[in-house]
Amino acid sequence: MSDKRWTYKQITDNAEAQIRSVIERASGRPDLEYLYREHARGIYEMWFTLCSGWIETTDIERLRALTDIPRPETANRS
Repeated sequence: MSDKRWTYKQITDNAEAQIRSVIERASGRPDLEYLYREHARGIYEMWFTLCSGWIETTDIERLRALTDIPRPETANRS
């Protein structure tokens, strides 16, 4: 087993780059936009799980905005 280690910043920067890449691929492709957006949300969910406990407010807001994930207080409540 290797002793690789990543910092919060490295994980966050990589997640943001991957989300931006996926969203960019969806641009101009309405037939695939839903699929790519869900892929981006999957990247966000993995980041959120890995970094839970260390997440900075500015990072979570930025990544949510990239994936169109609503803030909890603005989410549709039934």
